[in-house]
Amino acid sequence: MAAGGSTAGAGAARCATGSPTPSCTRATATARVAALNDTRCAACGSLLFSVVRGGAYVHVAMGSLADAPSIRPSEHIFVGSKAPWFEITDDAPQADEYGD
Repeated sequence: MAAGGSTAGAGAARCATGSPTPSCTRATATARVAALNDTRCAACGSLLFSVVRGGAYVHVAMGSLADAPSIRPSEHIFVGSKAPWFEITDDAPQADEYGD
């Protein structure tokens, strides 16, 4: 898992009721969620999740979660191009690019 996001099976994708984006559940709206690809907050435009690999997986922006995530990043990728003011404070491995 890369810093800032997580990958989950597409069945796990769900927008919380009352969120500024349309409420959707993969189990009940398979075609609609897969067609969305990148789902953004209607209020601010922040990326919430992306449906990838033909709808089989969902990349979730960890900052969009209402609760603390139960998993943590296993590595940080693209740190060679991160903002100079952003400090990585954990001990997870770091790679300048993807696949290093």
